[in-house]
Amino acid sequence: QKLAFAESKAQETIESLTDKYSRQVIDLERNCQHEIQENNRSWQVKYHEMFQELEVINQQKNQDISKYLQEKYQQEITKLENEHEQSLAEIMKYLEENYQNQLQKKIKESEEIHQESMLESMKSINHKHQNQLQQKIKELKQNYETQLQRTIKSLKAKHRRQIKELTNLEQ
Repeated sequence: QKLAFAESKAQETIESLTDKYSRQVIDLERNCQHEIQENNRSWQVKYHEMFQELEVINQQKNQDISKYLQEKYQQEITKLENEHEQSLAEIMKYLEENYQNQLQKKIKESEEIHQESMLESMKSINHKHQNQLQQKIKELKQNYETQLQRTIKSLKAKHRRQIKELTNLEQ
């Protein structure tokens, strides 16, 4: 009986220790789960904060880069516009001088031709015909000058349109 009692006592002790151990395991698991959840929450908060900080830094860097590129692009545009305007001004000056020289040359040639023709005609015709011829020469000269002026205006307008088109293309 003592043996049965001792076995019974031992069995109770084993059951008591097993219950105690089971409760401790359950408590440890519960505490471990709680700590894991707390740790996860803590890391989620830290991750969220770090992500927000990185997002702010990234946005600032993007803004800085965009601003730098815009400034550089604007400087390049201004430089190209200035170079283009200078080039166009030089071309216009050259063309105007060239056309002016051609006009003067043509006028001079025309005057010489008309003067020679007029002198020869004056010798062979009477005073009335001389007046008619002078009038005709004036008209021809005026027509020629008018035609040359139209040509110059037309060319200037054409060059201005080209300048405008080039300026519009750059923009």
